[in-house]
Amino acid sequence: MNSLQKTVYRRGCWFRQRPRRYLRPERHVALSCHAKNHYHSSERQPRGAVQPGDLAGRCHCIREALRQSGAAPESVAGIGFDATCSLVVLDKNGAPLPVSAEGDAAQNIIVWMDHRATEQAERINASQHPVLNYVGGKISPEMETPKILWLKENRREVYENAWQFFDLADFLTWRATGDLARSICTVTCKWTWLAHENRWDPDYFRTIGLAELADDEFARIGQRIVPPGTPCGDGLTAQAAQEMGLPAGTPVAVGLIDAHAGGIGTVGVEGGALNNMAYVFGTSSCTMTSTNDPVFVPGVWGPYYSAMVPGLWLVEGGQSAAGAAIDQLLAFHPAAEDARNWRRRQDYRCRFILPIGCQKKRRRRRTPSRWRRVFMLYRSF
Repeated sequence: MNSLQKTVYRRGCWFRQRPRRYLRPERHVALSCHAKNHYHSSERQPRGAVQPGDLAGRCHCIREALRQSGAAPESVAGIGFDATCSLVVLDKNGAPLPVSAEGDAAQNIIVWMDHRATEQAERINASQHPVLNYVGGKISPEMETPKILWLKENRREVYENAWQFFDLADFLTWRATGDLARSICTVTCKWTWLAHENRWDPDYFRTIGLAELADDEFARIGQRIVPPGTPCGDGLTAQAAQEMGLPAGTPVAVGLIDAHAGGIGTVGVEGGALNNMAYVFGTSSCTMTSTNDPVFVPGVWGPYYSAMVPGLWLVEGGQSAAGAAIDQLLAFHPAAEDARNWRRRQDYRCRFILPIGCQKKRRRRRTPSRWRRVFMLYRSF
């Protein structure tokens, strides 16, 4: 290597409902190191799941990844966030607003898997609004407009005092840079942004009972919608830089939903996006494929324009409780306790033996090139 060259690092920040992880890939794709931190997610109320929106754990992980790599902070060329499609609610001062039954302001995130808005989603679907054609014909209670409508009807004070409603990945870039830009990925897939027309549909919001969002020209849910990877503001603010142990101004990219970040890395190999289907697996599972033209399939989410691969349409389907169901099945197995004891003796950090066996089998027998799988097995690192 030329003595004038230096290693440049990119930092990927992956925020999920389970442990958050920070990956530090080297310039030529190799993973240099990773760090993770656990945080509390409450699922105490029926069909409800909330979590705190603090940055302390994320900053700890970033500092830890920096320590592991031994790299100088100034060698970090940029930061990218991905996160679950969870709803973050902030007041006019940027402080959290409570979304939990207990009224705890620290719990200001409605987790993606929260189904409190099932009734609201059913009413929205009954409208048969044309916008729904771009979410497979029916909106899910896991998407954001039913959740916001639930807040309006059940937590009126929170709704009225909300300055911003963020998808989690967009909240993280705002918190790091102060930039209110939203990602095409997040708002197209979960908020009914019509990316192919570059607009919100005011009639949709008025029809479903969220006229206030349209009346203020969508200032509370995003007026500047940009592609993933777009630079945010002037990079890290002085405060965020100090918290993360990085230089102020370090570039931060507009993020993606976690599954879609995995999807990009999957469909981009060998045959390219049009010839590969991504299967991203974690608590939920999601299969994603890209097309040149929009494909409308009832019950299959999309088509979403440029939501994952720029210039291509995305359709996706999956199962919300896929990984969680497997987790529960393993926990019910008569040999579960023996497996956990074996894991402790072997000093394995994954929850069960199954992920280890999958990894060993995958090394022995390569997956066919047309099918790439990304397994987000929580607790597997």
